[in-house]
Amino acid sequence: MILAIDLGTTNFKAAVFDGGLARLGEASAAAPYTVNDGQRVEMDADEVWATVAELIVQTCKIAASRTTDIDCVAITSQAQSFTVLDGRGRARTAVISWLDKRGEPNARDLPESLSRGWHDHCSFSALTGQMQLAQLLRLRQHAPRVLEEPARVVPLPALIFERLGGVSLTDDNLAAMSGMYSLKSGLWREESLQACGLGAGQMPKLVAIGSAHVATASDPSVPLAAGVQFVPAGNDQTAGAFGNGCRSGEVVVTLGTALVAYRYAGTQAGPYNAGGCWGPYPGAGFYELAFRDEGCQAVDWAAETLMPRAGVADLVEAAGRGQTAVTADSGLFTPSRMRTPAAWTGELPTREIKAYAVLEGVAMSLRQLVRDDLVCPAGTVVRAVGGGSRSSVWLQLIADVLDCPVHRGRGDSLLGAALMAAGRTADESGGETFHPSATNRALLEARFERWRHL
Repeated sequence: MILAIDLGTTNFKAAVFDGGLARLGEASAAAPYTVNDGQRVEMDADEVWATVAELIVQTCKIAASRTTDIDCVAITSQAQSFTVLDGRGRARTAVISWLDKRGEPNARDLPESLSRGWHDHCSFSALTGQMQLAQLLRLRQHAPRVLEEPARVVPLPALIFERLGGVSLTDDNLAAMSGMYSLKSGLWREESLQACGLGAGQMPKLVAIGSAHVATASDPSVPLAAGVQFVPAGNDQTAGAFGNGCRSGEVVVTLGTALVAYRYAGTQAGPYNAGGCWGPYPGAGFYELAFRDEGCQAVDWAAETLMPRAGVADLVEAAGRGQTAVTADSGLFTPSRMRTPAAWTGELPTREIKAYAVLEGVAMSLRQLVRDDLVCPAGTVVRAVGGGSRSSVWLQLIADVLDCPVHRGRGDSLLGAALMAAGRTADESGGETFHPSATNRALLEARFERWRHL
């Protein structure tokens, strides 16, 4: 049986699949943050392991199986989050989340030797304070002894593989997002290691995304089958796209905490577009994605603002009622201005029209990701996943704004990880489809032009 784990930003999730990839049981647990103040965001390494260990046991119980029935573990993860361990596997630092922004000064002061040809080496077009390299530069500046040998840099999924089975490894998909790896050479980037005062031996073993590796030990608290295999399944966006059969000419969009547009880019290495993030895709291919932080976060904030005793489902229902009253001159919602008085602008006479403007504003932001950042033409087929994809009102609106068919995705990151482990691809059939409405096109084009100029 396959155990798939998704170490997400908000929740850790797990599912057990049988040999035919039927989902036998699943469970989730909140990511165990010890500090999360918007600037410093951390988890305790031992608490992370305890949370995952309990999640594995709970998931197997729900699946009516034993942990010793698990002969393969596939892990997909939030990118960037990592800890530093000593030679005996004890944590020298907390798990520093990718949400942590304390590395911003170090990102701004990136040496020229590193910035030259940056996007050829790294998934992201520029170093940010939330990336692993910036955080390691911060540690070297403020706590240099933490990185002295026998210190080891251990990304979040590598921590679980090590505690679970004695193997510290990470895949090229995740490594390429760190600033420590070179997509050009396929190795840890020497310039980055030198800047942090690290050697290649202090980094985890590098492997290809979706490849299998045999565990060398077993934690007695979570005993697995003899010879259990570990499969690193990349970042959760890649696993989710793979679980939905992402193929050339299509885009998988995630209506989740962040707003993400993801495409399979083929077998030719990037970078492809200046603002796009790129990296390895399962099966020796490559992907490109574009994202904005203001996805469902904006919807959650708007729901709390407009109807504090209700919820997102109520906002979506209200938006459906308000849609019929919208004109070309009605007011607009700008997701990037959430939490400010300027989020809504213009004439918005009712709460229902305000609710509609929220969904429309996020859909317009998505249009920019797909059309401008990924340079996908009108008519590109879109598969929508994430919590927002449950709303038919929203999916129809996205189809109208993007002028393309939108399929409701059926897979998720857990299925994607399990598919990689099984060496299979997703079944692309089924899933409700929403086609653009010709009657709404002129109105939405006029509103998009107004929105874009904001």
